Amino acid sequence: METTGPRCSFCERVQDDEEGWFDVDVRVDEGEYYLWFCSQEHAGEWFRRPLPEPDEGTVIQAKPGEEVVGWLVFATIVLLVLGLLGIGLWTVIRWLFFDS
Repeated sequence: METTGPRCSFCERVQDDEEGWFDVDVRVDEGEYYLWFCSQEHAGEWFRRPLPEPDEGTVIQAKPGEEVVGWLVFATIVLLVLGLLGIGLWTVIRWLFFDS
C-alpha cells in the first residue's frame, strides 16, 4: 500500500488511484483550503462540520495589487459590454428608422 500522495481530508485514506477522487478549493476570509476527498459522502461530512482553523501552509494571502487588478479587469469587461451594446442599439435604430 502506498503511503505518499494526497490523503482524504475526512478519513485520511491515501489516494491509491486517480478515479473517484476529487479536490476542492474553499475560500474563506481567513484563507483558502485545498482538500481531497475519496467520496462525495466524505466531502459532505467534512462540510457539515464547522471549518477548522486553517494551517499556516494553507492560508493564501492576496497580494497587495490583486484586488485592484481584479477591479480593473471587471471595469474593462463592463465597458466593453456596454460599448458593444451601444453599437448594437445604434445599428437597430438605424435599420428601423433610417434605412426604410
